[in-house]
Amino acid sequence: MGDIREAVKGAYSAAAENPSGAHPFPTGRRFAESIGYAAEALEGIPDVCVNAFAGVSNISMTAPIPPGSVVLDLGCGSGVDSLIAARRAGPSGRTKPI
Repeated sequence: MGDIREAVKGAYSAAAENPSGAHPFPTGRRFAESIGYAAEALEGIPDVCVNAFAGVSNISMTAPIPPGSVVLDLGCGSGVDSLIAARRAGPSGRTKPI
């Protein structure tokens, strides 16, 4: 089990460190948009975050996050979901990426 865990950790770390490299899974803006991230939601998010995106869902786009919400993002990856959630929570909300 440890070998699999290390292999997955290594693959995702490589994608974060070199998003334009070859990876065993899709990454980047085109991939994010293909799974439901609206182009407008990605606007203003640093390219370094969007380019390293390797998520598996779009929870920050579909979850109800009213203004003032507190959002905890466990395993925040490239930070795209945390930044979208922070924007949706607004200035009275809080996010906590871990």
